[in-house]
Amino acid sequence: MRALIVAALIGLCACSLDVSFKGTTYLCGSDGSCPDGYVCQDQVCLPTEPTAPACSGGITSGADHTCALKNDGSVWCWGNNQYGEVGDNSATDRELPVQVTGLSKVKQVSAGDTFTCAIDMTGAVYCWGKNDSGQLGDGTMSDSRPPVRVGTLSGVTQIATGQSHACALMGDASVQCWGYNDDGQLGDMSTSNRSGPAPVMGLPATKTIVAGHDTTCAVAMDGTLRCWGDGRDGELGNGMAMPASLPLQVPGLAAIAGVAIGDSFTCAFDSDGAVQCWGNNDNAQLGAGFNDDQENAPVATPVPAKVVALAAGGDHACALDDQKQVWCWGDDFDGKLADGTENRGYTPIRTQFVDSTAIALGVNHTCALASDGGIRCVGNNNHGQLGDGHRTSQGVPQEVPNLSGATDVFAGGGTTCALLPSGVECWGENDNGELADGTFTHRATPGPAFGLDGTTQIAGGGDHQCALAGTTVSCWGYNSYGELGDGTQTERAVPRAVTLAGAASQVATGDAHSCALAGGAVQCWGIDYDGEVGNNTTTRSVLMPASVAGISGALAVSAGSNFTCAITSGKGVTCWGYGGVGQLGQGANSSSLIPVAVKNLTAVDQLQSHADHSCALTGGTVWCWGGNGVAELGDGTYTNRNTPVQALTGAAELAVGGDAVCARKTDGTVWCWGYGSWGMTGDGGYSQRPTPVQVAGITNATHVAAGGAHACALLAGGTISCWGQGNIGQLGDGNKRTLVPSGVRMTCP
Repeated sequence: MRALIVAALIGLCACSLDVSFKGTTYLCGSDGSCPDGYVCQDQVCLPTEPTAPACSGGITSGADHTCALKNDGSVWCWGNNQYGEVGDNSATDRELPVQVTGLSKVKQVSAGDTFTCAIDMTGAVYCWGKNDSGQLGDGTMSDSRPPVRVGTLSGVTQIATGQSHACALMGDASVQCWGYNDDGQLGDMSTSNRSGPAPVMGLPATKTIVAGHDTTCAVAMDGTLRCWGDGRDGELGNGMAMPASLPLQVPGLAAIAGVAIGDSFTCAFDSDGAVQCWGNNDNAQLGAGFNDDQENAPVATPVPAKVVALAAGGDHACALDDQKQVWCWGDDFDGKLADGTENRGYTPIRTQFVDSTAIALGVNHTCALASDGGIRCVGNNNHGQLGDGHRTSQGVPQEVPNLSGATDVFAGGGTTCALLPSGVECWGENDNGELADGTFTHRATPGPAFGLDGTTQIAGGGDHQCALAGTTVSCWGYNSYGELGDGTQTERAVPRAVTLAGAASQVATGDAHSCALAGGAVQCWGIDYDGEVGNNTTTRSVLMPASVAGISGALAVSAGSNFTCAITSGKGVTCWGYGGVGQLGQGANSSSLIPVAVKNLTAVDQLQSHADHSCALTGGTVWCWGGNGVAELGDGTYTNRNTPVQALTGAAELAVGGDAVCARKTDGTVWCWGYGSWGMTGDGGYSQRPTPVQVAGITNATHVAAGGAHACALLAGGTISCWGQGNIGQLGDGNKRTLVPSGVRMTCP
């Protein structure tokens, strides 16, 4: 039956269907046509927004998951489920809502960062998910995928959850808390974690409680506000920047009606609907019209309407007004301010949410409940936390549509480029002109790059790229530190040649510096804070190529975030720049302004660096060193290494990315290891892989490339498949993040 439906749709619109993509999208017809119920956007037919199913009575968001309370008292969750925080007795991320097992007749649900709690009609509390600090309150420190009861609590009227702690408002207006307590957020005059509820000391009769990152606040019956826990960024609002293990009154606030706590900042509104915020303000999350380090006391947040509810995320906040409109401010990564842009909100911005009755914010996503019970969400969707059945990251390779005859593929920080008989085509991030198409607009499908005729190699840095054509190097994109090497600090949306001392044979790019190999000499330019340019100095910017001292006859060069390495004429490796986590491989965690030898490496055939780590290929064996916080060294640990450790054997080619490393084996398979939350390891999972795993479905790769958080393989037939993060279109499958709210596909009776 499915095949018949697919055939009918293709016949209807003369479009091609990519059945491998879970979000099922279609390429637009040549005339921009799409089937009924779809609209052409960025050359792809996307489903028009359906009416969100109307059956929800409450909503809450954790870091990367969301939960809804249905009208029948059941709880449904979706998104990140690494620790079981979705509550369906599994550890599988969910792009669609699933019912929490074993709960019924629930009256409130509250999501912490990686755990969730609920109150049933009897006043008992149940929690599920991560429990490393006792935040589930069941007397243990063991994670639980199904709900477990919090001690013997009963008669609870409200639950509040923070990063790793929770609090309950009791029927007698007292408060009890449990979980993580390093900053005193449990309010029991200690900093000891608790796996079961303990009374908060020194609180008057309380009517509302709120828990945030590592901070807790309570509104007293008389409308005054008290906060405790982490206060290093001023989030306690008492004029100081220090934690408190007992509740402290926020001076100057009265008639408080509601509070929201984000990551190191707090907001409150009073009975007149006026909002004030305090704490960390580096992303304008206080909404006061400016950004600075922090404000230790409340400042006015000018919401132009009477506020009736507040919610706070990682570094953004939103307010619901009495006309059911939603206003947001702060950081706008992934469009989480819901105004159709990605522009930071220094003051409150009216969003595209309408007719709303409740709001919930995760770290990088925002959801609103409409008066009819429907839910819509916007923002980051890497774990499916928007609940629309999609995720912009892909855990298995996706073929780039309408691309054939490719001869090579290259991946930058958030971009991908392919060499074709017709020239170079690129897709993905383009904020700074990285796609070389003369624009600054992201592309989710391949498009032609200009000025790259004859290109044989492309190297992508953080926000810039460089190419080698013949013996000439050209660069384009971001240029604040001179990383384009054209003597200016002006960003370019088209390539511009770099003047080098000699004929170039290779180019490499770091986050904000670039290097070229010319006649055995290494020449570098761009940022030089840590000596990564290798001219035995440190400076903000080196605008033109400078030769690295002490290197001659080099065979290859590679560039990491703030260090550089090269294969020497003797096939060893030498590195220079920042070495705080072992990036220089010299046996010590120290930096060097001049090249130093990497220990225990000989007969090196290939070398690549990215972020704070490097890998070398020698005789088919992959050796890696440097930062290992997300297992990118592949040695089975998370320990930084200042000398090389073995990761893989039988390899023919390296592809070192920012969050993960991949290698092509001699049999055409691809193996990856490291950070997996974006699906960059390609094995269908979204967890970290400390040892290599095989990328699913690829057996005929001829080349592999890795970017910041995505990777691509060139296959024997000239097609390209990509996997990993796709939020800005870097997978080339026609999909990228949406900047407008989408409906949660809730199952309704």
